[in-house]
Amino acid sequence: MTDDHEQDDAPAVAFGAWLLTQRDGGGFVGQLANAAAIDRAFPISADVDAAREWLQANRTSGDDGEAAEDAETKWIAEAG
Repeated sequence: MTDDHEQDDAPAVAFGAWLLTQRDGGGFVGQLANAAAIDRAFPISADVDAAREWLQANRTSGDDGEAAEDAETKWIAEAG
């Protein structure tokens, strides 16, 4: 029997889809959500790694990395 608890601990809602619900949240996370919402190439079904790849390819602000970290922390907390 395989102990695959990492998959069990993952939030049910994809990170990309969750991020789009944060548009009215304000702060760095809200700004990141707004940028994702207007970009048709944003991977809605993305996990955090795919969203970071999108971020690196499409955004250049120094605050974007912090926004991604804040968003990931909030996503995990809300799923728990």
